[in-house]
Amino acid sequence: MTILIANIGTSDLAVKLSEEQGNFFIPIGFDRNEPNTKAAESELDATELQMWRDRWKLVSEKLYSLWQVKTFRSYTERLLQEYKAQPELWHNRIRPGRILGVIEEAIKKSASDVYIFVTDQPEFIEGEKNQGYNSDTIHLFAILKLWIEREFQDHLNVQKIVISQSISAIDQDGLFGEYYNFFKTLDANEMILISVKGGTPQMQTALRIQAITSGIANQIYLEPQLSIKNLLAGKASECNKVSYWRYQRVQKYQTVKKLLKRWDFDGANVILKEWDGILKSLERSKITGIADSYYRLELALYASEMAVAYFNLDAVAAANCADYALRMTPPKDYRGIMIDREKNPFRVCRSYEPALNLYTRCRIYWQLGQAANFLFCFGSFYEEILHYLFVKLDGDRYFDEDRKPRWSLQSWRVTQQDRQLMNLFTDREQELKKKVNANFNPDWPYHRLDGRFSKRNFAEALVLYRRPDKQEIWQRIIDSLNRLDYWFDKRNAVTHGAKGISKERLDEILTEDRKQYIPEAADPLQADPNEACWGSEILDEMGKIYRNVEIILDRTPCPFIDRNTPEYNQAPYYIYSEAKDWVIETLDRDR
Repeated sequence: MTILIANIGTSDLAVKLSEEQGNFFIPIGFDRNEPNTKAAESELDATELQMWRDRWKLVSEKLYSLWQVKTFRSYTERLLQEYKAQPELWHNRIRPGRILGVIEEAIKKSASDVYIFVTDQPEFIEGEKNQGYNSDTIHLFAILKLWIEREFQDHLNVQKIVISQSISAIDQDGLFGEYYNFFKTLDANEMILISVKGGTPQMQTALRIQAITSGIANQIYLEPQLSIKNLLAGKASECNKVSYWRYQRVQKYQTVKKLLKRWDFDGANVILKEWDGILKSLERSKITGIADSYYRLELALYASEMAVAYFNLDAVAAANCADYALRMTPPKDYRGIMIDREKNPFRVCRSYEPALNLYTRCRIYWQLGQAANFLFCFGSFYEEILHYLFVKLDGDRYFDEDRKPRWSLQSWRVTQQDRQLMNLFTDREQELKKKVNANFNPDWPYHRLDGRFSKRNFAEALVLYRRPDKQEIWQRIIDSLNRLDYWFDKRNAVTHGAKGISKERLDEILTEDRKQYIPEAADPLQADPNEACWGSEILDEMGKIYRNVEIILDRTPCPFIDRNTPEYNQAPYYIYSEAKDWVIETLDRDR
């Protein structure tokens, strides 16, 4: 919905003189020195120029004297009475003056409601004559409302906002409060048109400032340009459309930066998408200078959306965001930031690693103090690192992707193609099954890898079979996994039992469980809390596991885990550091 908010003043009323008096519309109280007054006067012929220069004399002698009044307020009060009594006579003799162009523009923008601030001040304050009383606009509003509704056939719902009588029209602080109280009632999603030309300078300042700071981003200022020729002819002045979108952009971007400092890419996306829609709307309204800013915004938005996709483990959606961004074409004559093909966050998609992503998310959750999310993500890392080994050691080809559940090992294929590998796995799996009084038959065509221990057994078999020289490194991984088993079980208790947990409570819970642990009464597969690392050491063990897996695979240790590498110092949080820093840099360069 679109609404118009406006101040009105004495320049917003013109009344037509009789034919013998010149047949011109004379502004009743035009007392402003506009920047383009001289240019506007240069467009007048001799008669018009004389009429304009004599306007005060004409108002006094031809209009005020008609009803023996001396002030704007008293004249508009009497004119209102006459207009109501003889609308056919007076309608064509009245024009809204400067605000007419604003009203016509609002109708073009499909505005439904018009809110006009008016003054109705007390005549005396503490026994002294109130100087502002004589120029009050309370009766002018009523005239304009009648005229607009009659002229435009009720297209607009015109409403007045009367400034409290306890607030002077020149009390800047008081006016700030009046306008603030109005703006807080509006829907932040509305399109608002604003005209600040009327009223006192203090009213103009209050309306402008409170509109800009209201949080309503989709706003356009309508600024009627003085045309004395049109004013005298009773025609509307053309309106310049101005948007303080650059100021609003600063506010939006500051909010985005605060959110990104807390790794809240979702929240940042909401702000950026909202701003994206506002820029599109402003561009449709012919606001200029937006194209370059819009291009940079789109780049930042794609980077932020890519980070959100990775946070949701959706590598396909993340890659799509990267592709869209890299295919974007800058606007004509664009001089801003360009995408460096080797220095942008989108290149991460070429070598994305899910386990590293999960490890990084754990670090973020730990930094934010979100222990429940941390443990849940840690559990996913625990399983993903084993799957990572399956893939890199060519073990994933033994799983039936079409068979449910997912971890269905094709035992027959392993036996047929790699008998030694199957023997290594069988030895470990039979030992595991004995602990829980379960059977394991290597001749079964399919074997479901139930739980992390069966997956760990198959990963171990793969390492011993394909990397026999890395047994010592694998043992380091097993040691770290053993120190994490307790926390994996605790993660299940938190996730499935709807129990809360805090970062500060992790070590307290471990201490309590150590005191209560009785080995003889424990489940065979229950982790011994006495072997567990402290909660604050979980990330260290995860880092050790990842580094040792890389060693087994003869890969260069990941720079995003090693604190001594330049990559870690530049982007210690992997994808998310790169995306965050690049978004902020892109927004900062949007001038």
